[in-house]
Amino acid sequence: VHKSLQRIRERKLVNFIEWGPASIQ
Repeated sequence: VHKSLQRIRERKLVNFIEWGPASIQ
């Protein structure tokens, strides 16, 4: 369970990094 939670957290972080510059533009 802890591993899956960490994976979801990394996925959210990746989405945030991808959406960051896109939202600025």
